[in-house]
Amino acid sequence: MGKMNHHKVHDRYKIISLITASSEDIVKLLLRETINSLETAIRSIDDDNIQKRNESLTKAQQLILEMMVYVARDTESGQNLIILLDYINHSLILANLKKDKVLILEGKSHLNVLLENWEN
Repeated sequence: MGKMNHHKVHDRYKIISLITASSEDIVKLLLRETINSLETAIRSIDDDNIQKRNESLTKAQQLILEMMVYVARDTESGQNLIILLDYINHSLILANLKKDKVLILEGKSHLNVLLENWEN
């Protein structure tokens, strides 16, 4: 199977998985994708690839906003999670402007903790 066809099959599988996934599964997927985007952004800073850094951080920001949709806002823990996600999102905006890996690593660390807690 060619590279292009493989990507189409993978994308189609992801779409079908999302349609049939629970909210919890969707959040875990969004967390994983956001962490992957942040890893790409860090590599892009190291490689001095401005376009890829911007694309990766913008994608991560969009994924974080998407995650917020699934957070129950009627609980204290849900409100705290919204505050944390908003903080991470703001940090990524600054990281993109300043090419700051420390801010990206901090956000990635928070997201890894969330993913670990969500999976346990």
